Amino acid sequence: MTPDRTFLAGPVPGADGLYVIAGDNEMGVTHGPGLGRLMAEVIDAGGSDWVDASRYRLDRFEPGAFPDEKAVAAAMPARR
Repeated sequence: MTPDRTFLAGPVPGADGLYVIAGDNEMGVTHGPGLGRLMAEVIDAGGSDWVDASRYRLDRFEPGAFPDEKAVAAAMPARR
């Protein structure tokens, strides 16, 4: 789970050639194909014409801002 209920997808800062898809918030089965396509385009072309990959970047959270699961859960917006 992520604090903003949005996926993590993209290159790992400081680790050249390492990419991550995570934080699917229990939607991996339904969103997996799209995330796979996004990641393939990011790895192949450095980005996607299909969807804005920047909203999924791994460095959007400050390091140490969410030290445990309670902190993540407290920051999550309510489900619609």
